[in-house]
Amino acid sequence: MMTNSVVKILVAGLVGGFIGNGVLGALFSSSPIQAILYNPEWQSQLFIEITPKRNIPVSVVGLVILSIIHAWLFSVFMPSIPGKTWLKKGLFWGLTIWLMFWLFQEWFIYNTLLGEPLVLNVLELTILMLGSLVEGIVIAFFLARNAASAVSTEPNKSTGIRCSQENTTTGSHRNIRQRGRGHLAPCTKREKS
Repeated sequence: MMTNSVVKILVAGLVGGFIGNGVLGALFSSSPIQAILYNPEWQSQLFIEITPKRNIPVSVVGLVILSIIHAWLFSVFMPSIPGKTWLKKGLFWGLTIWLMFWLFQEWFIYNTLLGEPLVLNVLELTILMLGSLVEGIVIAFFLARNAASAVSTEPNKSTGIRCSQENTTTGSHRNIRQRGRGHLAPCTKREKS
């Protein structure tokens, strides 16, 4: 298994956080979404009073820092994340971010604390899903894309022949061994480590 460097994890988290939050910012600040979310006939008065007071730059910085943690966790759990390609792993990771963070926040803060109606929670959760999927894909692009094409060439303990192992990131099985000076050939079942 290839490990990702601290710098790569930081970059993945920062870029994923900026792009994912850029998507959220663009959608949430659009006129049609604003008109729905701040319509006093549909929205709770408490939501309308409190949410414009939030400090957007501090919120975004916090979310980007949280994205670095998302990238680190992705790196830790990458071998066990479902999906045979980096894109599928990224989509699954975006769904995981949404389920573990946004779904919880939307229910416990916006619905139960601020009294936002459920139909508006669903609208916000849909937007938050898009941002989460983008964040997950960007993180996977940085951390799983190259790992998906990596082939292990550890020598077989019994034969000493360098033989690849199954690539768990892509699900492909590259059946090759090193023969002579860097030439690779298929491994037999007996030679696989």
